[in-house]
Amino acid sequence: MEKKKKTMQDYIELTPDMIRKNVQKNEELTKVLVDEFNRDHFDSILIIASGSSYNASMGARPFLKKIMKMNVDVITPFTFEHYENEFYGNPFVVVVSQSGCSTNSISALKKLKAMGHRAIGITSNVNSDFGDGICDVVVDYGIGIETVGYVTLGMVGLVLYFMLFALNVARGKTLTEEKYTYYLEELNKAAQCHEDVQGKVKDFYELNKRNLLSMQNCYVVGMGPNFGTALEGALKFSETIQVVSVAYELEEFLHGPNFQLTPNYTLFFIDNEDETSDRLLDIYEGYSTVTDRCFIISNSERIQGDHVLRIDDLTCEDVSMLYKVVVFEYLAYKVTTDLNKWQYHPLAKVVEDTIIKIKSSKYKEGYDKL
Repeated sequence: MEKKKKTMQDYIELTPDMIRKNVQKNEELTKVLVDEFNRDHFDSILIIASGSSYNASMGARPFLKKIMKMNVDVITPFTFEHYENEFYGNPFVVVVSQSGCSTNSISALKKLKAMGHRAIGITSNVNSDFGDGICDVVVDYGIGIETVGYVTLGMVGLVLYFMLFALNVARGKTLTEEKYTYYLEELNKAAQCHEDVQGKVKDFYELNKRNLLSMQNCYVVGMGPNFGTALEGALKFSETIQVVSVAYELEEFLHGPNFQLTPNYTLFFIDNEDETSDRLLDIYEGYSTVTDRCFIISNSERIQGDHVLRIDDLTCEDVSMLYKVVVFEYLAYKVTTDLNKWQYHPLAKVVEDTIIKIKSSKYKEGYDKL
């Protein structure tokens, strides 16, 4: 009997257990990267990543900066390779590719080595190109091999990995033992939040199915610890539902993108439940008069109705991306499945399959064996 292939939904459901497991073994999981960081006196961090790995890195960035007390930048491999590869100071540089087979990430590692810099690769597949001599050090971030191209488990797993890395580097230095324990508890709570959100987003979908199944253009608005959530939400909608979807920071949304809004646009707002909340709620209420497709993730009592998705935030907002992103992952999966839109346009598929390669040959070889 042919083995049933996992879906995005399967990996979404596996995520809470992954969070609990990786938090429990956090010191062992992050040891290789922590040891690399402790080899030298680094004054900043540079993460080179693309796609969902870029979004995950952006999501982890505020936590890394807060805990490690240093500047953290995230850049795409192409930009690093061709335009922005001059280092000022002594940055700790890592290249991320979940598959370990992304051609742009491989090129970035080669560029690092050519510059005489240590090439550290972070991946979920150490038997990929990353583990084939390209890296000086290969780091497994502990999620296993995700066989669905539209990653979910790996995206959350990478955010979690960077958070655990930050905690273990800062422990006993810029972070007290009390704070270290506190944040580990918050990360454990995130697993429960993830399970809770899975149930709530299913009900939210049923309440708003008519609008969600007819999306045409979509903006996802987030900021701070959930700007990465907005980026990933827009990417997920673009690559699965195949609608034009773009992420914006709250105020940037008001400086041009809002001018083109019509009642046909879909808007998602992510409330951080902090000092930015009142401003975000004002904007949400304002644009709800323009389009009936205006949705928000918020617990504010100011707003009511089926378009509000309320989440029982059991954690500090610093780690909320770990479970708020599931809203967009689930909606992307469910809408695409119900519309039966999993196939690319045939002309676009030809381009990716035969003309423009974004994965090495090891990618298909590895997944064919699973």
